[in-house]
Amino acid sequence: MKSRPADSVHLLNVQYRMHPQISRFPSKIFYDSKLTDGVDMTKKCTQIWHQHPQNYFPPYCFYDLAGREGTSKKTASLFNYEEAVAALQLFDRLCVEYPNVQFGGRIGVITPYKEQRNSLRRQFSFRFQKEIIQAVDINTIDGFQGQEKDIIILSCVRANPDQIIGFLSDGASFFLLSLYFIFLFQCAVSMWV
Repeated sequence: MKSRPADSVHLLNVQYRMHPQISRFPSKIFYDSKLTDGVDMTKKCTQIWHQHPQNYFPPYCFYDLAGREGTSKKTASLFNYEEAVAALQLFDRLCVEYPNVQFGGRIGVITPYKEQRNSLRRQFSFRFQKEIIQAVDINTIDGFQGQEKDIIILSCVRANPDQIIGFLSDGASFFLLSLYFIFLFQCAVSMWV
């Protein structure tokens, strides 16, 4: 393989896909704050739910949940029941607050763990029947690759009483961190973790 001189590598430093509140984190962490936003990206990406009076649905938000991770005896994959319920409640509240907005096909609910994906699908199907699977894409992060949605709800799953971010402390941390990085670029206007 032929190596290239350092000055022949060019960073694409303007993003035109996502709300600036979402792009701020990857710009700082992964691009040394060199990733900038295209002209009027805030205006282009701002949605009606961003102006919610109680600020329930901002463009970029981390929700603090008191959940508990578990491990499936059948698959050895992780799940967090309380977090699956919270994702369902967030989606349900969004739809109740904005009944005139057509959310079908615009929302992805993703997680790094197959058992959590299964738990999320069960929760959403029980509440909204099987048709919800056509309206909301519920998948693992790697199963979701290559797609983009306006709204992404990320279910991290990992929770413990020591308040340690589980995926950063286990042996697969680089792999999972890479998946989270990919996830950051799969949403356009809202990202809720």
